[in-house]
Amino acid sequence: MALHAGFSVLTIDLRGHGTSSPARLTYGARERHDVLGAVDWLRAQGHSRIGLLGASMGAATALMAAAHEPAISALVVDSPFADFAQMIERHLLRPAPARRGEQRLEQRTRRRGMTTPPRPRPVTRFKPHRRTP
Repeated sequence: MALHAGFSVLTIDLRGHGTSSPARLTYGARERHDVLGAVDWLRAQGHSRIGLLGASMGAATALMAAAHEPAISALVVDSPFADFAQMIERHLLRPAPARRGEQRLEQRTRRRGMTTPPRPRPVTRFKPHRRTP
């Protein structure tokens, strides 16, 4: 849709997703660097009006990247988590089958050499660069 409206579009696979090489999943904490790298590339190509669109973890990642890059002038985010730890806590309060998901997350985290699961909090990192009407 954006392409047909005359916008340039760059789509990326975050680390460990799609056709990117395998990598630890950090729920946006490190993936934001992938987004910031793409923004740097766009700026080097002469693009000055840059917007991001993300869903779920991609939305949280976009928020965290935008908090560090004033060149990002537009955001469309669909269903980002505001606080990873709080989201996991809510899942832990569910019946036993949902708690097994948290146990699996911790097991995977340990297998990948991390001591605790990442705890990104896009809600505290994002500070608007300027107010808009």
